[in-house]
Amino acid sequence: DQGEMPRLVLSLAARGRVILVGAGAGYYLPRETSLHVRICSPVSRRTAYMAQLLRQTVDQAAESLKNRDRLRLEYLTKQFGERANDPSEFDLTINSANFGEEGTTQLLINAFHQKQTQWEEETEDQED
Repeated sequence: DQGEMPRLVLSLAARGRVILVGAGAGYYLPRETSLHVRICSPVSRRTAYMAQLLRQTVDQAAESLKNRDRLRLEYLTKQFGERANDPSEFDLTINSANFGEEGTTQLLINAFHQKQTQWEEETEDQED
């Protein structure tokens, strides 16, 4: 049911201190109070990772990845239309191959703190 996912995402987000990954969660949340991030990596890196994770040959992993990407795009396009293909929907896009796990994590933490500071300043300005 399409109505269940937005309700679930908003309910979890309302509790605060939550990280939601996938399923288009960022499209349901207010831009001002959430950090909408896309993490990507070159197909060759993703294929090698999938081959190892799923214990598949590189060719099998490439096919699995192609199918996953297609299904993901179909789902997001069905749910969110053109917004799913609009890079401006994201606050930040990171190519994790360029930064590694620790660097990517640090970028996310820094972006979160920046967004939080900006939101707090805007909230204070509205109260004055």
